[in-house]
Amino acid sequence: MELINNLSDVFEDILPLVDDIGAINNATNLIKQKEGLISESLKWTNNNGYLIRVKVLRNRYSGAKVPMAPEFLGIGSIPSDIVALNSSKITISTAVDPNLIFDPDDIFYIWVTRKKRFLNIGEEKLVYGYIINPSSTTVTMDALNKLSNIDMLSNIRIAQREAILTGLIHSLKSNIKDKEKIFRTTQQIDTYRKNLEVLEKLNSNLKKNLEQIKQTDNTLNFLGIMKNILSMASLVNQVSVAINKPSLLDKKKIKSPEQLIMAVTNYKMNINKIVIEEQNKIIIIKNNIIQEKSALMDDLRNIGVSQFMMSNLP
Repeated sequence: MELINNLSDVFEDILPLVDDIGAINNATNLIKQKEGLISESLKWTNNNGYLIRVKVLRNRYSGAKVPMAPEFLGIGSIPSDIVALNSSKITISTAVDPNLIFDPDDIFYIWVTRKKRFLNIGEEKLVYGYIINPSSTTVTMDALNKLSNIDMLSNIRIAQREAILTGLIHSLKSNIKDKEKIFRTTQQIDTYRKNLEVLEKLNSNLKKNLEQIKQTDNTLNFLGIMKNILSMASLVNQVSVAINKPSLLDKKKIKSPEQLIMAVTNYKMNINKIVIEEQNKIIIIKNNIIQEKSALMDDLRNIGVSQFMMSNLP
């Protein structure tokens, strides 16, 4: 990816044939207005970039292109991860002028990073890399593939969270001289992170248990229909496979369909109790996280971290 120091050069390289110079100036100005905030955010993260998406309208007759307003997607280490995590920001693109059409292949991305200082001398500056077709289409398709995989998206979200929090701690140590402030804020971040991990685990367990309850309901429906049709041995084997709990069924004690139904019902009641406990724990941990995040943001604000950066906190 070629890195460019001047934002205006990015648009000149990508859109050499322009139908509306005012649209380019508008897009450039909107990004420039955010430059200070983007720079401040990147200052408080480590090895991350900021991704901007620009959709483009094309004149159906001349082929000239008009950039739409930039979409500021946020901080991350991999562009496709950022696009996937910002799927809710995907909007339908329409043009007021009937001669202008939207083609997804014309989407491009701007990847903003901070230029490292030589020997720590001088001020760090923003540099811009651009991602155009076919690479931009690859980024979009990679993001869509990640969106279709819930586990992968969850892992990306966790990795993104860790990258931001770890980068924040690293940058605190680099930008703050007060060791006491660094220690206190680092402790707050660690506590916040641990509670986020606990919440993640609780939500995962809750999801599995709710799925298990659904499966036991299906199993009970199956038993109600088949109890007088299949043999006991067949019923026990079918139920054992369905609920994936062979140890639950003591074949020596279960002599009738009614006893089998009772065993499955008791199992469901036990899971229900666990689900209620997990839901209560989730409420408590969520309240703790809200309070911890509020206190952490107050502390970061006092240190000098921008509101724009804090908006990227998980």
